[in-house]
Amino acid sequence: MSRMILICLALLGGLALSAPISRADDDVAKTLRLLYFDGKFSEAKEVLAAAPQEVRDDAGLRRALGDAALKWVKRQEGLARKAGLTAARESFGAARALDPTDADSVEKSLAATIELTELAIEAKNGEHAQTAAAWGITEGEKALEGGADTPAIRLALADAYAI
Repeated sequence: MSRMILICLALLGGLALSAPISRADDDVAKTLRLLYFDGKFSEAKEVLAAAPQEVRDDAGLRRALGDAALKWVKRQEGLARKAGLTAARESFGAARALDPTDADSVEKSLAATIELTELAIEAKNGEHAQTAAAWGITEGEKALEGGADTPAIRLALADAYAI
């Protein structure tokens, strides 16, 4: 009887080793989501850089990462929010680059940019505020050129110009 159990275990082990490669992509995406949820954005950036091209070019994953970063930001206060807002802005910006008509990603990217600008102003870092606002203006203009045009995008773009 124990011999039969060993044979079954050996067969199951062989099946596990012959799993399709696409599961590896799923594992990378899951790892990225967990890192973003935990606020480990620099580690996630390294994992993303080493990820297969199809993972890096997944607009849905980039939107999910941006949303995870915003959830992390909600649990933070003050300047601790900067890393999450930056990660969200980058993720939504990448999603917009992959899908130029994705108005939702543009709106969230611009909202994160405005919050980053406000944090910089509170910290009396005018140079960082100007850099963040300039990024928002560029992102908003690219979105409008790409076909993502909503009143919320135009309003956020106006806010970025006002800074």
